[in-house]
This record gives sequence, structure tokens and C-alpha cells, in this order.
Amino acid sequence: MGICITKQCRLGKISTVALSRFDLNPYAGHGIQTPDFEYKELMMSNFYEGKTSITERENFLKREGVCYVYLGTFEKLKAKVDFEKEQYLEKIFSKNSVKVYKAKWCK
Repeated sequence: MGICITKQCRLGKISTVALSRFDLNPYAGHGIQTPDFEYKELMMSNFYEGKTSITERENFLKREGVCYVYLGTFEKLKAKVDFEKEQYLEKIFSKNSVKVYKAKWCK
């Protein structure tokens, strides 16, 4: 789980980037290409919109095997979480309007 491949997709009103594992399988992509899309859309919306606690957000990433969180233009429109303050994440990339955070348990 040392790298993340991201693919941007539109999820209703929120556009998010699929968080991925090294095996190139994104957590979510376009609806028709994603098993359990409705569930994953809800989970990602809850994650970005801060509808869950810090502990729940951390556990969600661990449970789903997600190592990287992408925060781009569309995510920032809906994000209510200050990922800079999430203790389980570290910022590894920042350029223009894009930030990428890595879960501290991932290599």
C-alpha cells in the first residue's frame, strides 16, 4: 500500500477522487464501474463533509485500505474537515489547489 492512484469522478453534488491501493483498484470511480457505488458515495461524502468523528474517519480509511486522501478543487467545495489537523494524516503534496494527505500507517 505504498502508492495511490487517483481518478477523479463526479458523485452527485460532490466530486471526489477515488482513493486507491497499490494494486490500482480505486476505492470508487464512476458509478457504473464501482461495486456498491451508493454505499461508497455515502461513505466518501460523510468523510469529506465531516459527518463522522475523527476516530470514525481514521477507522474508515483503515477498514477500506485507503492510504491517500486527495483534496482538490471539487473536494474543497464540500469538505468541512481541516485535514491539516487530522492526526492520522500527513500532507505529502501541495501545489496550486491540490493537496494529498497520506495515512501515517501506510508505507
